[in-house]
Parts: sequence; structure tokens; C-alpha cells
Amino acid sequence: MNPYNDNSEMAKAKIAELTREFEKRFLERYEYLDCRDLRSKGHVPCDELICGAAEIVDEMLSE
Repeated sequence: MNPYNDNSEMAKAKIAELTREFEKRFLERYEYLDCRDLRSKGHVPCDELICGAAEIVDEMLSE
């Protein structure tokens, strides 16, 4: 059984921890989380943001 597939408090806490870590790394790389902010501030195109997000997830899975 996948520990992130149930409704236990432990699973919810782990998912919340992983989400915070992802957001931290994304903000370090791109400064903003919201797509409107990213686009309006002249940052990289959406497809590059998606690839960057996938890279962050890959890094986290590799740890």
C-alpha cells in the first residue's frame, strides 16, 4: 500500500511537507508561484516553468 494514498494524518502531514518543500524550491528558482505573476513580471514562458517544476519533482524523488 502506498503511504500517500490513504487519509491518515501521517499521510496528510507528509504530503503537506513535500508540498512546502516543492514550493520553496520553485520560489527559489522563479520568485513567484502564481502564473499571472510569473507572466506579468517577464519571467520565462509557461512551458519552461512546467519543465522546471518537473525537474524539481525529479530532484525530490531522487533524494
